[in-house]
Amino acid sequence: MAITTEAAVLRTVGEPLSIEAIQIHSPARGEVILEMGAAGICGSDRYVIEGTYPVEPLAVCGHEGAGDAVMVLGIGGVGAAAVMGAALAGAERIVAVDINADKLALACGYGATDVVDASAADVADAVAELTGGWGVDAALLAPDRVRPEYYETAIACLGASGMVVQVGGTSHGMESIRFSDLVAGRNIRGVVEMG
Repeated sequence: MAITTEAAVLRTVGEPLSIEAIQIHSPARGEVILEMGAAGICGSDRYVIEGTYPVEPLAVCGHEGAGDAVMVLGIGGVGAAAVMGAALAGAERIVAVDINADKLALACGYGATDVVDASAADVADAVAELTGGWGVDAALLAPDRVRPEYYETAIACLGASGMVVQVGGTSHGMESIRFSDLVAGRNIRGVVEMG
């Protein structure tokens, strides 16, 4: 059964989004529908609008992701939503990582069980200590621009078979990722979902 809702739709690259009624599918198992009072545009959506991300119009921008032990690096709008999503999905440990103390405090209210101030501590060491050396199942990279060193940090925080999920935009230098770091079933996934 289809449900009608409103969305900001990209019809033409480089042009403003238009607010339109769209149809979405009814929730599948494990999905929910939330009533939104207001919404904003994510920084990475700007790259879609500008044409930096190769997306064919008609598109509706959005992101998602979660696991038993989750690290969210970058607590802006998308990172805060990732913390809330991980909490709703039942993650046992949610580690919020940022350099802004105010954002880290907010993350606790969104469901983070632990916070790491990346300006004051080595993130990989802190996550190892918090997880008893096991690492996280998923490391979500949610800043506006994901830099190559964020991947190195995220990979260092993963447990065996863990996954790095990129939900923020990329910057130059991403070709420097060492795929030898992806041993023990670790993997990287990019999430810029359009519908």
